[in-house]
Amino acid sequence: MEDELVLNTKEVACFLNCSVSCIRRLVQNKKLPCFKVGSKLYFNLTSVKNWSAKNGKK
Repeated sequence: MEDELVLNTKEVACFLNCSVSCIRRLVQNKKLPCFKVGSKLYFNLTSVKNWSAKNGKK
């Protein structure tokens, strides 16, 4: 399923048409849902789409 896809920070930045630093700032401010594996950030595509729709991005 497409919605089960997991994206990394760079992929989310491309998806939302913003910079990687913008994504990191959103995560740091607990605005964008993500999860960590070690020191790497990952994003569930469904969560990103829902966040995007709610916040008027994309």
